[in-house]
Order: sequence, then C-alpha cells, then structure tokens
Amino acid sequence: MCFTGELDSISRPEAEEKAKAAGAKVMGSVSGNTGYLVMGSHLDDGRKVEETSKYRKYIDLKEKGKKFPQLLDEQQFLDLFPKDANASTPDTATTSPIASGCPPSAQSPAAPRQITW
Repeated sequence: MCFTGELDSISRPEAEEKAKAAGAKVMGSVSGNTGYLVMGSHLDDGRKVEETSKYRKYIDLKEKGKKFPQLLDEQQFLDLFPKDANASTPDTATTSPIASGCPPSAQSPAAPRQITW
C-alpha cells in the first residue's frame, strides 16, 4: 500500500498506522507489487495530486499493461476497515481485504493472497 497527497479526515501517519495494524505493508513508492495507491485530495505545496511521482508511476504501469495498484480515494480507503471496532464482528485479521492482501473485488474465500502494498 502506498499513499500520495494529504487526506482530509485523517493524517497520513494515522492512515499508515491504521493500514499497518490491519496487516498492510506501507511503502514509499509505487510498483507492480503495490496493492493499493491511496490518493489524498490535495498536496501541501499547492500542486495537484495527479502531479506526484507516485500517481505518474501508477499511470505508467497502467498504460503499459503491467500489473498496477488499485487506486483508492480517502473514503474508499476508510471503507476497507470495520466501521465500529467494538462491534461483535469476525476477526479482521483473516477477513479484511487488507489482511488478505487483495482488493475486495478480487478476494476469494478459498485462497487469500499476500502482496506487497
């Protein structure tokens, strides 16, 4: 998993810790082994998030037909986590898309895969 840009409702360090706690490996750059690229809404220096090297790498991989990460906005990232941590729910270490290492649409109950985020 990789982050680019600033998030609105949670700080980048908090988001990274949340992802790590759920089993994600948070990386500083994008590659074909990255599972998710989380895009914030803006950059502190005024540039558009689409101008970052991480986003450009995502586009490059996608255009070349190579393996590329799933692009998530802040809300999609937050939706990967249970809404109420105190609720009686199954163990998220075995059921969350982050713990299984694959996007929700690609999950298979038979064989979750581990990938570098």
